[in-house]
Amino acid sequence: MYRGDRNGDAPLHIAGARGDVDLVRLLLSNGADPNLPDRKQRTPLHVAARYGHAETAGALLSGGAWVSPFLDSESCSPLELAVRHGHVDVVGVLAKHGADMDGAASTGVTLLHLASSEDMVDLLQCLVAAGASLESRDMDGSTALHIAAEKGAAAAVKVLLALGACPCVFNGDGLSPLGLACKGGHLQAVLAILAANHRNPRIENDVVNLRCGREPSPLELAACHGHAHVVRTMLRHGADVDSKDCPYQPALHRAADGGHVDVLKVLIDHGADLDAVDADAETALHHAATFDQSGAVDVLIRAGADIEAVGEELYTPLHLACRFRKREATRALLAHGANVQTADENGCTPLHSASSNADAQVVELLLRFGADAAATSAAGSTAAEVIGHNCDGEELQAENIEQLESLLIFAGLDDINND
Repeated sequence: MYRGDRNGDAPLHIAGARGDVDLVRLLLSNGADPNLPDRKQRTPLHVAARYGHAETAGALLSGGAWVSPFLDSESCSPLELAVRHGHVDVVGVLAKHGADMDGAASTGVTLLHLASSEDMVDLLQCLVAAGASLESRDMDGSTALHIAAEKGAAAAVKVLLALGACPCVFNGDGLSPLGLACKGGHLQAVLAILAANHRNPRIENDVVNLRCGREPSPLELAACHGHAHVVRTMLRHGADVDSKDCPYQPALHRAADGGHVDVLKVLIDHGADLDAVDADAETALHHAATFDQSGAVDVLIRAGADIEAVGEELYTPLHLACRFRKREATRALLAHGANVQTADENGCTPLHSASSNADAQVVELLLRFGADAAATSAAGSTAAEVIGHNCDGEELQAENIEQLESLLIFAGLDDINND
């Protein structure tokens, strides 16, 4: 009655796996141990829960099976196995016998988190009805609603909100459920949260523009990750296009960083301030130049962005493109007429920036567009005199230095002679 087969399965395990409730009761009445583990530390209740045999699970529990978290070799309880495999009836039976609905799963999350991530709506309702807390957090500080939103599990999002889950909470990364849905581009989950808040106008605007300190807002997350359809939806629901309450890095800047042209167009169509500045006094065009996003450069300038806008230290977008060796952005800016002679607060032109970073291609490009090689900085240095000053030894190559010297010295002589 207690002896297992070569796999360690006792007759009660086999009966539990088959869902043979009559045989289970017979074995129990003849002294079978309902808590005998097999080689994988699974009890008969684990097996019955795994295969969804609710009546069999009930018989085992009535016969003395432990409902407390007896874990198998994979650290799974019978309740977790039932949840993982979507067996609502088994969960209900275990709940009636006192199983802890807020117990942690083997992965460290609660069972409600687990059901949320898999969009198991019936299980969510069952777990909450049995006492699972909607506000329980996982190790990352996320609630079940955070998880459902992040996974794009729209049905789970709707159910959790209907059951009373709060959308106005942040996880450990400072993101709200709406922010996570926007970040992932999960439009249906976004719409579910917005619809729920539409029914509660008191908190709608808070949720739409909700941010934690300097963390990005939901709109900014959608813009950063290139989800134009979500950006459009958020703007229609009242999202602040320019982040006036926290202009750390507006949505337009974040879209420019990634070169998300479609997002830029949506933001511009909704009135985004093309010359708004971030915490570093830089415009979206500065960002597009810094990250070599020539498509974004083109869209922003055509829409009216100031090509000569200056940020900290009086850098223009062209200064930054040259400073960071962003050749495509440099070409785009020059094609749109960027001033090659503009000086920063140190009197350095874009040519100084390109030379100090030893970028022969950008230097040649600037010279072709009329850059003055004889121009001096506030310190009295020409571009030829600052070659490689911002480079370490590994970045400098003799042939590159020779090429730069040749370009700049001859260009400088020509400029002097022309003067």
